[in-house]
Amino acid sequence: MNLNFYKTCFKIMAIGNIIGAIVAMFSMSGHLEMFYGTADNSTMLRFYHFNLWFFVLMLGVGYWIMGQDPIRNRVMALIGAFGKLFIMGTWIHLLSMNQAKPLILLAIAYDGFFGILMAIFYWKTRGMKE
Repeated sequence: MNLNFYKTCFKIMAIGNIIGAIVAMFSMSGHLEMFYGTADNSTMLRFYHFNLWFFVLMLGVGYWIMGQDPIRNRVMALIGAFGKLFIMGTWIHLLSMNQAKPLILLAIAYDGFFGILMAIFYWKTRGMKE
């Protein structure tokens, strides 16, 4: 199995997560307005927003490490697939309830593509040794 495609994709995904997380963490109001049409700035929302995006940042670091040695770190693909497909589903739900702007479709496509890619990678490598 040629791993170069997956290594490249995992690194692209890592960079996307890291940049997206940093932007969302340091421009919360802009992020909320751009994707959800709200400028809610309550203390609890700020707390959860910052913590969620810090977690996304750490996942980005994990995806970068996974891109270095995908077989050894393939369990990260399973975790990432569940996470990305779950958040994709929640964004679809928010969009269907008119609680998100159409721009969220970009995030849905990004996380959907990489979530499926990681699930396929994990499935294809489940019996491989390090």
